[in-house]
Amino acid sequence: MGLRHVGNVRHKGCHAMKRLAALLSWVVPPVFLVALYWHGLHTWFQLDDFAWLDITRRIYDFPTFLREIFVPAEHGTFRPFSERGFFFVFRSLFGVDALPFHIWMFLTQMANLTLLNWNVRRLTGSAAAGLLAALFWTAHPLLVTAVAWTSAYMQVLCGFCLLLAFHFWLRHVETGRRRYWAALWVVFLLGFGVMETNLVLPALIGAHAWFFARRYFARALWLLAPSAAFVAFHMTLAPKQAAGPYSIHIDLSVARTLWTYWNWALGAGAIRTPGLPPGTVTGAVLLLSALLLGFAAWSAWRRRWLPLLFLLWFLILLAPVLPLRDHVSDYYLTLPLMGLATLGAWGFVTAFRQKGRARFLWGPPAALAALVFLVPSIPAAGTSARAWRERGEEVRAMVLGVARARQLHPQKTILLDGVNNELFWGGVCDGGFRAVGVFDVYLAPGSAARIEDARDLCGVREFVLPYQAALRARESGNLVVYRAGGSRLRNITSTYRPVKDPGSGFRLDLGSRAADAFLGKGWYESSRGGRWMSGSGSGWLPGPPAQEGKLILTGYCPQVAVEGGPQTVAVTIDGRTLPPGQLLQAGPYRLEFSLPAESLQKDRIEFQIQVDRTFKVAHEPRELGLAFGALDLR
Repeated sequence: MGLRHVGNVRHKGCHAMKRLAALLSWVVPPVFLVALYWHGLHTWFQLDDFAWLDITRRIYDFPTFLREIFVPAEHGTFRPFSERGFFFVFRSLFGVDALPFHIWMFLTQMANLTLLNWNVRRLTGSAAAGLLAALFWTAHPLLVTAVAWTSAYMQVLCGFCLLLAFHFWLRHVETGRRRYWAALWVVFLLGFGVMETNLVLPALIGAHAWFFARRYFARALWLLAPSAAFVAFHMTLAPKQAAGPYSIHIDLSVARTLWTYWNWALGAGAIRTPGLPPGTVTGAVLLLSALLLGFAAWSAWRRRWLPLLFLLWFLILLAPVLPLRDHVSDYYLTLPLMGLATLGAWGFVTAFRQKGRARFLWGPPAALAALVFLVPSIPAAGTSARAWRERGEEVRAMVLGVARARQLHPQKTILLDGVNNELFWGGVCDGGFRAVGVFDVYLAPGSAARIEDARDLCGVREFVLPYQAALRARESGNLVVYRAGGSRLRNITSTYRPVKDPGSGFRLDLGSRAADAFLGKGWYESSRGGRWMSGSGSGWLPGPPAQEGKLILTGYCPQVAVEGGPQTVAVTIDGRTLPPGQLLQAGPYRLEFSLPAESLQKDRIEFQIQVDRTFKVAHEPRELGLAFGALDLR
């Protein structure tokens, strides 16, 4: 009885240990995610986030809700669930508290890790392979953007859609039940509202069906119909661009782009680790390439298709961005890395499943590959997450500091000095101040010299208050100046002196109170980044203009202004009437006028703008002519 009792105890203890190990294999990847990217969880908004945070200001009734959430963007993207809907719901509930956004993102990525773990287990029959696939994917430092940058949530949610749909596919193949096939279709169709990469799901499922479920291959082909329809829909909304970052190049550049992504995928950890000896990155990439591709080729030669399937996952998920030769971004690897992580995990498990001499032949290279990948990647991932958080803290101090400054100085123009390249692109360019409801905020004259300009995104000059405007606003007491950078803004109004920025022309932002000093009759008060003119408006601009010798008008033309036909805009410069411009349709406009030769040498240029008709709107007593954003003298 004693021996039997001891045996039962050992059996129960062994069973308990197995249950604990099984539980840990599911729990460890999510815990590892939070531990490694803890700083990402606490990162504040930056970059494109502010453009999406501003969506609540643009939605004020049901028609504007439908327009802002479901109308595709100008460049054709259609992401009502992962971008617009996500930001609208969370901004409405939590304001500009970034933590709830990131908690939801992390929860979604935890679901992704669990689904990847489950799918790989079903494919390989190995719990270890599923666990390692989730861990390898999490450890890759290029995952940081997807979990630290709120605007990259579409990558995380698209991964969830693809993994969940593939989960339903495996269940359908295993059981033959149609409910899994129906669930797959629901997830697949909803995924088109998440991200364009969703269209490759038929290729992922078709590859699996071809290798492992041939009798289901014809059924998998039906998934091509929605993808083809989406491609046609997308090309209609966003015709092929001949130039620019989103222009498509189907040529030899695809191979070069693939090689760039392959290097980043295998060498990102080493690339982001300072102080490594020369050739370390190249050596790491070559070693991992030889082992991964060699394992896939060896397995295919022996008609074991799983490694080839995992390699195809990488290529299929990367395929949509390979033609974007001029827009190569590391976070595009977020989803393709699942394929390489799974290939590496299965290769590691396969190596240590060998017996006898084969284990000694394959085991050490597999262990070396894991070390070459993990040793630099884990510290690099943590460091990258910390960098995102630190940059977010500076942007937060600047944006919320400006919001507080507006409370303290509700009637004054706010000028920011000391804005560097990171602060501009992280918090100014995409409307950080507008997202918190603050307008009439500008960079100090001379700021453009410290910031890298990229006119395809936004020109720095558009955010700088000209020297003359800053000087007049300061003399009239309508200007408050803060120094940006660090943990808080510092008020330097009493010591600030504007710095002249020669040769940059002049831009008068009509949404600024500082513009009042340059305007004469016919203008109404500034409001939310713009200003209405009556039938005509006068004013003056400091010259001489820059070399172009042009006056550029920008603003917004409402539908009511062109209902009776084109709206004619006439401009008079120093008493000389220029050839008129015409607005043919509602929407943003840009009109250019060449200045008279005699005005090019003047220090002061008088102007008069006139439209051929005005209108009134309900509950608005004013006669309205046209809405202006800015006047540019170049």
